[in-house]
Amino acid sequence: WVPFVLASLALLKPGGRLGFTTAAKEKPHDVERLRERALAALGLAHRAEAAIGIPHKVSSDEVRDLFTGAGYRVRQVLLRTIVDHPQSTDDVHVANLSSSFGNSLSGLSESERKQLRTFIDTELEQLRDAEGIRVERHLIFAVAEKPQVS
Repeated sequence: WVPFVLASLALLKPGGRLGFTTAAKEKPHDVERLRERALAALGLAHRAEAAIGIPHKVSSDEVRDLFTGAGYRVRQVLLRTIVDHPQSTDDVHVANLSSSFGNSLSGLSESERKQLRTFIDTELEQLRDAEGIRVERHLIFAVAEKPQVS
C-alpha cells in the first residue's frame, strides 16, 4: 500500500491533505492474537502463510516516516482502539475473511481450518458479554498535508 500512498501524496495540490486508516503493526487485533494462539496450540504456527492476518501492516512510526520522507507535514497519526460486539462467531469469521480479501488461512487444508475454527470459536465465546462477543481492533488514523509552495 506504500506506493499507493506515495502516488496519492504526489497528486495532491499544495495544502491538500491525504488521510487513511490501517491496522497497527504495534498492536494486533484480538482476532489476530487468537489465530496466532490457535495455530501454536495446533502445531501449525510454522506455516507462515497461515499465520498471516492482515498483510502489509505498518507501525505509527513507519507512517510518520513515510509522510516526512515524502516531504509532507504530519497532521495526525493516532492509534485508536475500536470495540466491536459481533453476535456470533460466524460474524467474526465473516468479517475476518472479508478484511483479508478472502485469503485468510487459505494455506491450510479443510481439516486444519475446521480444527482452527473450533479452537478460535471456543476462545471467542470466552469474550462474550451482554452486548455480544467483545473484540478489539487497533487502527492507525493518519493525515498528512502537502506543504504550501513558497
